[in-house]
Amino acid sequence: MKNILTTLLLGVALNLCADSWQHMHTFPNNQYTHIIFNGEEYLCMQGFSKITKSSDLLAWQNPSNVSAPDALYETGAYGVSIRLLEASSLANGTFVSIVEKHEYPAMGNTGSFDALSLLSTNGSDWDEMASIIDYFSGSPAGLNTFDAMLVYVDVGDYIGFVPVGSPTTCDFYTYNPTLNQWTNTFETDAWPMDSFCLYQDQQTSFFSFPSYTNLGAYQTLCSKDGRVWRTLGDRSSDTSPADAHDGLIISRSQIYSAGKGWEIAPYSDMEDIIFNGNRLAGRQGEYLIYSDDFGQTLHQTYVSNLIGAKIIEANDQYVALLNMKTNVSPTQAYYYTSIYALDASPTRTSVSTIGALDANTQSIAFPSTSNVLYQVESCTNLIDATWQNYGLPILGTGTNLTVNLPENLDTPIFFKVRAINN
Repeated sequence: MKNILTTLLLGVALNLCADSWQHMHTFPNNQYTHIIFNGEEYLCMQGFSKITKSSDLLAWQNPSNVSAPDALYETGAYGVSIRLLEASSLANGTFVSIVEKHEYPAMGNTGSFDALSLLSTNGSDWDEMASIIDYFSGSPAGLNTFDAMLVYVDVGDYIGFVPVGSPTTCDFYTYNPTLNQWTNTFETDAWPMDSFCLYQDQQTSFFSFPSYTNLGAYQTLCSKDGRVWRTLGDRSSDTSPADAHDGLIISRSQIYSAGKGWEIAPYSDMEDIIFNGNRLAGRQGEYLIYSDDFGQTLHQTYVSNLIGAKIIEANDQYVALLNMKTNVSPTQAYYYTSIYALDASPTRTSVSTIGALDANTQSIAFPSTSNVLYQVESCTNLIDATWQNYGLPILGTGTNLTVNLPENLDTPIFFKVRAINN
């Protein structure tokens, strides 16, 4: 027997937005690898060597050298190199970076690796913060922030070649600002492939990786504190998720919602995805993409010479740091960087009520208004209700919208619908 609950919610009109990605600036002689926004200004970093800043994405300061503690470059061996791994900002506006310090001896041996975290209030002058691990080798999966706490995942700590069939170690670290200390909080094994992803929505961090115990599938872990991680389950996909919002996990081929699990994405082959619950954006080859109906309709902006993108949300905009490449001869290429921007929220029609849900054992239906984005939610217990997204957002058409229900339900399930207005 199936019980159905219907509820009504209000919708709110949103701000006006641009109809396409807009070119803001080009750095003709610099290739920047990271872009950060700390609430007041943007910071572009060229590795851990040069930075430039802007408050409006149009006027940028002349590039300046990064200043770091002398101790960072001290070594008892033959030499040292510093490589920027990740960069972000804390809730208080402080910039944070994770760098790899590689000390190598004169005889050409492997030497030693350290992962170090550094803080900066202006993006130019960095102070040594704390050592994360004693030995580092491999690719970092990412850096997330929970208010003043950081979560960092180090993938792989093997010296030399990994034996065939051996797992890669994924170590999770959290930072305590009071103690100025990183702590290893969790460890798991993964298949040694370069397909790891650490990302987060408003409340939860997610980590996706190729499963070692279930080869060919991806496993996704989630955590609300960076210390305790639980499994969301495997999925048969060869692409890592890229973003999350309000419990939805978005990748180039599949979407996860707590109410329905993994589903096939309505779009295909989109990379560098970002989603804020309203407008979906990303890249397909040399095109910057956005969609206001969650991938059913894609709007493209062609960017010649585009080879890669890093997209963030800041100041109610999506900001894309684009890596560009021009072949000047068969053996020589010219690399540079451009900045593009797009309003993060489209104009939505205002609605006062949604109306009653019409339900049967196979589906639910509700009246819709054109250009309103709706999200169906479900729960199984109204006494202690925890509402979860049930499938993907749906764009209103002015007619009834229908959502299919799972077959052979043997427990009560309740539904409500809200108009997305953020």
